[in-house]
Amino acid sequence: MSAITLIARREVRTRVGEKSFRISMVVSLVAIVAIAVLPKVFAGEQSPWEVGAVGAGNQAVADVAVGAAPDDREATAVALSSDVDARRAVDDGNVDVAILADGTLLADSEVDAGLEELLRQAVTTERLVGELQARGVPESDIAELVASTPVVTELLDPPDPARDRRIGFAAVGVVLLFTQLLGYCYWVASGVVEEKSSRVIEVLLAKVRPRDLLVGKVAGIGGLGLVQLLAFVVVGLGAFTLADRFPIPSGVWSLVAVVLVAFVLGYLLFASLFSIAGAMAARAEDLQATSTPFSLLLTGSYVAAMIAIGNPGGGAAKVLSFVPFSAPLAMPLRIADGSAAAWEIALSAAIVIVAAYALVRVAERVYRGGVMRTERPASMRELLRAA
Repeated sequence: MSAITLIARREVRTRVGEKSFRISMVVSLVAIVAIAVLPKVFAGEQSPWEVGAVGAGNQAVADVAVGAAPDDREATAVALSSDVDARRAVDDGNVDVAILADGTLLADSEVDAGLEELLRQAVTTERLVGELQARGVPESDIAELVASTPVVTELLDPPDPARDRRIGFAAVGVVLLFTQLLGYCYWVASGVVEEKSSRVIEVLLAKVRPRDLLVGKVAGIGGLGLVQLLAFVVVGLGAFTLADRFPIPSGVWSLVAVVLVAFVLGYLLFASLFSIAGAMAARAEDLQATSTPFSLLLTGSYVAAMIAIGNPGGGAAKVLSFVPFSAPLAMPLRIADGSAAAWEIALSAAIVIVAAYALVRVAERVYRGGVMRTERPASMRELLRAA
């Protein structure tokens, strides 16, 4: 353990001491803060309102609402022939809200609060007030009746703001997770090759066993990656909170813990693979070829997980959450969605842990067989036989 700890500390000091690491760390933190703050500071023009209406009476209602829109908001009224056309226009995104023949307001997932209030006022003003006046109701009674008359709003896909925000934060976490895995696992591979090509490995192996050297390297680089990921998440959440862009949803800190655990498990898997790539390479020039299959595996797992975000509770997302290489990237999205049962989370973690243990054992053997081979690149079979 003392040898492993010494090697891990050496890896951390080496990486932190690199000027490129410090610069990239500062740039990344500044970028995260900018993403959180700048959209609010430099908010652009507001999106226009598109109001559809079925029938001449509702067209007048839409015209009233459009005429009452704020000066900084462009608004237009669109005539629709029937309720069917109105539903199609809302579903296709051609209009933000449609007034059906019976006066119902139809929207997709949500209605802008300002627009909805204008339409409610227009509906009551154009329909109710005219009818009451025709019946000779006093003006004072009309005002009271107008205030108490409800206008029904129907949503095709009622939103769950807290769930949507959790999935959004989880998606950002998966993006950070992917970049951290790709960068730090490649560091493991390049570190192995650097020690081989510079002959430093010969000095190290005089005092440290290959297994301890590999474990220390993986632990040190992984620990640094975990700390950096935590810093990104904490600074990002803090910036979003101070910018007051939108409320931070409940359960975000538990999602942070999930992302950190996913990084640890995913790092053990892919660091083992990339250490194999480093052992197979004889020089830095060989590393691109030996690490490409593992880079493609990681990238493919990330792309599949991001595609599955469209339906985190669907079959594809479920399958990905039980495949060892994609589970660390897909399961956080399912947990944020609330579609992952406790037993599924436990089973997914168990599968990744077993796979990581098996890969660590294989990586240790390949590393032991290839750590001293510097004359040419070697296949995994050769290195296993040499071990």
